[in-house]
Amino acid sequence: MEQSFVEKEVSFTAEYELQGTLTLPRSAKKVPAVLIISGSGPGNRDGNIKWPKIELNIYKDLAAFFTSLGFATLRYDKRGTGKSKGKFNKAGMWDFVNDAKSGVEFLKNQPEIDRERVFVLGHSEGVTLAIALNSKERLAGIILLAGTYQSMEHTLRKQRKQLFQELQDLKGFKGFIINMIGITKNEEKKTKNLISKINSSKRDSFWHSFMKVNAKWLREHLSYNVQDDIKKIQCPVLAITGAKDAQVDCREVYIAKELNPIYVDSYIIDKMNHILKEQDYDNSFINIAKEYKSQSTHALHEKFVEVVKEWVKDK
Repeated sequence: MEQSFVEKEVSFTAEYELQGTLTLPRSAKKVPAVLIISGSGPGNRDGNIKWPKIELNIYKDLAAFFTSLGFATLRYDKRGTGKSKGKFNKAGMWDFVNDAKSGVEFLKNQPEIDRERVFVLGHSEGVTLAIALNSKERLAGIILLAGTYQSMEHTLRKQRKQLFQELQDLKGFKGFIINMIGITKNEEKKTKNLISKINSSKRDSFWHSFMKVNAKWLREHLSYNVQDDIKKIQCPVLAITGAKDAQVDCREVYIAKELNPIYVDSYIIDKMNHILKEQDYDNSFINIAKEYKSQSTHALHEKFVEVVKEWVKDK
């Protein structure tokens, strides 16, 4: 059966040339469009990471879904990943925001697209980037998926607390060793020292404990006040988080509504996790990669699909 949409390999220029995939409905004539802004890490346009090998295809699935609703979509390899140029480990938060801005400008200049109806969709870290982008580019609407609406420091502190609790709760010999050597206390101290080092540094990156740290990226996130920019949004916003999301507190999605009640619609989807798939059990940091891999071929959560369809139908 012939697909209802066409995929094109495209490129656009920000600070570096970025490569991506443009999807268009086959009957494309001045259609609305969605730019997909991906989450953190060196993932490509589809949401896949080369090492450790994780193939989720979450953004490929989202592109197909939105195109089925009559939207064009653009998803792209982050700078320094996939086929895009640049250095990923030297890119800051605002570099990624400016790359997304160039993506919006590219969409607005396509003959098949209605330049007055260009939306952005941010997933995970992409939520923060989409909110920041709104201050730089006129948008028809914003879709925020599985993100945080608190400071980066607050989010890191919450994630560390959850991980350390899971480590302490491990049973058997592994749990005994972790508690005996006090690994959770050691890691907490190391993390605090690392954040202090990042905030006092002016370098783009440096080595820390045999790992290259993107200091510029984290420093800019730590200094960014996402809540101030949420208040400034003056276009329709759909904010969705899953109740089984282990990476963010799902209740935070209502912060966006409280800060901007006129433009924001907030939803928590029951039994949905961070990668927008159905999940009955509670997730954990320790097994998160393994669990995501096992769900990679699952369809997008049915209720999520319903909520998005209803929201976009009059946009």
